[in-house]
Amino acid sequence: MRNLAMVLASVLLVAASRGAAGQTYVEVDPFGYVFSGYSIHAGQLRRAVRAEAGAYGLRVPGSLLGKKGWSRRIDGIVIDFEYVGSSQRGWFAGITGSSLRTRYTLDSTKAHATHTLWDLGPRVGYIWFPRNSPHFYVAPWANVGYIFNPGEITVSGQTFAEPRWQPFLTTHLGWRF
Repeated sequence: MRNLAMVLASVLLVAASRGAAGQTYVEVDPFGYVFSGYSIHAGQLRRAVRAEAGAYGLRVPGSLLGKKGWSRRIDGIVIDFEYVGSSQRGWFAGITGSSLRTRYTLDSTKAHATHTLWDLGPRVGYIWFPRNSPHFYVAPWANVGYIFNPGEITVSGQTFAEPRWQPFLTTHLGWRF
């Protein structure tokens, strides 16, 4: 999945850099790295709209899942479209869709099962350029994804019911070229 992320980002960057108008940007989610994962996103900003694709992975401990004794590994690809306004800063809103390869592990036995989830939902956030930097920015955001194919994952006789709705809150660090 990490190789896929790098290829995806490279292809998107090359394609975007050949466009006559707009700005190319890259982002990472530092929490992906904090939670034993990775994150790389790249996109194109044209007028008041951002189009982005990325890949990420992280390990979610049971304490954050609300299901003690379980952990969850997510590796996903994501596509976003957002309206950022004419200033290309401040509040933004849009839609995001993901394909998430999700591995559920029962911590007591280390047994696991894998399921691929598909989600789509609204995303809102804020783009802030510290000290009026022309390139570096911070973008906290939140979304709620509707999971089209939740299931009940059973491992060693224990069941984990996937939710229909999945909230996600994070912050991206970005660079505009």
